[in-house]
Amino acid sequence: MNTELIFCVDGGGTSTRARLYSSTGAQLAEARAGSCNVSTDPLEAAGSVTQAWSACAAAIRHDAALLDGVNTVIGAAGTLPPKSRAIFDAALPAFGTCEVVTDGYAALIGAGGGRPAGLIIAGTGAVGHRLLADGRSIRRDGFGWAGGDRGSGFWIGRKVLRHGVRAIEGLIVQTDLSRLLFDRIGGYAGFQDMVASLRPNHVAALAPIALDAARAGCPEAQGILDGAIRELAELVGLLDLPEDAPLYFNGGLAEALKPGLGARIGRGFDAPQADAVEGCRLIAMGQAPREITAAVGYPDPALVEGGKAERVGE
Repeated sequence: MNTELIFCVDGGGTSTRARLYSSTGAQLAEARAGSCNVSTDPLEAAGSVTQAWSACAAAIRHDAALLDGVNTVIGAAGTLPPKSRAIFDAALPAFGTCEVVTDGYAALIGAGGGRPAGLIIAGTGAVGHRLLADGRSIRRDGFGWAGGDRGSGFWIGRKVLRHGVRAIEGLIVQTDLSRLLFDRIGGYAGFQDMVASLRPNHVAALAPIALDAARAGCPEAQGILDGAIRELAELVGLLDLPEDAPLYFNGGLAEALKPGLGARIGRGFDAPQADAVEGCRLIAMGQAPREITAAVGYPDPALVEGGKAERVGE
């Protein structure tokens, strides 16, 4: 197949960003769409990719139904559960080629330009990635809201929610955090409406309440944030990153938590070279390794042994 267009997507739990490139890597168009969490709602996720593709195609007056010459790389949240992944794959447009990687891996490649590095993401979810010299990668956490995402927006938001429940039931006195929570969501009635239809991104949207309350001096809110920092520090440790390797910190909570996390782990963070969409472009053009994840179990001697990773086009 002759590649005419390269379509790259960064699909997260909150929103989707996409760019369309020429076969030489020149940017032609960009678009945004809704949530793209494959494990939460694979059909919605595929719909967001389709919407972004249609918008990019329209921007350059390309017929969106002409897919044969489109080389696509999608970095999406929640791609690991096989059942939801199969539904997502089947619902995508029939691009000429389509490779799906985890959104964290796409961000890692974008941040480091495809060179060995480590990355922590704290947004709706939380995950750590490290790219090894042989092209394979280590992933830590990223297990989703039910069992993982430690230190994430969801993790913080759930703590805020449970703090509010304890205040409602009189187990604790009202605090600045609980008062701010009920003010933002419309009191007890708003609380009932909210919990009736919660999704992970809705819970994560409560994290800024903890940030605001902590800035106002609320010790309970600060305690929640300190707990998130401890969890993320453990995540950094699990990457076993060499001291001289770049370490990046991305996600919606990165700027707020960066000072505390940096102090806890005893090092600073490097400025990302580019974003996850650019990471997808590097993968699509064979300028960075495809995602080949080493065993999740740790420690594993195989992480530093074995062959080279395959690149797109080889």
